Amino acid sequence: MLDCGRMMTNEAAGLSLLDHSLNAMLMLSYVALRQGDSVGLICFSDVIHSFVPPGGGMNQMNRILHASFDRFPRIVESRYDQAFLYLASHCRKRSLVTLITNVIDEVNANQIQRYLGNLVGRHLAIGVLLRDHRMFDPVDIPYHGDDQMFRALAAAEIVSWRQEVLTDLEHQGVLALDVFPEKLTAPLVNQYLDIKARHLL
Repeated sequence: MLDCGRMMTNEAAGLSLLDHSLNAMLMLSYVALRQGDSVGLICFSDVIHSFVPPGGGMNQMNRILHASFDRFPRIVESRYDQAFLYLASHCRKRSLVTLITNVIDEVNANQIQRYLGNLVGRHLAIGVLLRDHRMFDPVDIPYHGDDQMFRALAAAEIVSWRQEVLTDLEHQGVLALDVFPEKLTAPLVNQYLDIKARHLL
């Protein structure tokens, strides 16, 4: 499940968060298909943009590529309720459900926790929350002067809040990844391979 709404418009290393997510999703799909698993895709914002039913074989890779081609983030609020309802009606078999998104406020954090938490038991859920350099960098960069100090303190408060969101997800039984977008691919694929190795599905 790939969020294509306003929270994915920020950039890292010259690409939008959505572009980094697409790259990671395509690599994960390729690896999973090579492992003999079925893979599907839902791209959504305020509407469902594309849906690829779960399927296997390398022809499925072409379907996923076609569904994700020319996809851009939209300046709209993402409708998690619609996306997860669509998932429930089109994917009844127990699956590994991966949501790639960003969290920036209490409203969308509560929705992510609610809908991913509701999957636990029926599916195995992973919540991938992308880090924004504009929030994290001020915490690590030495500051000089009051302005930089206030920015660092504000950033530290946001980072601490995000950690609470991640902890709450894990307490609900949701697997969670908290990574910078340009470093997403390897942890995401490794998480999938670890799940396979531990026979969690």
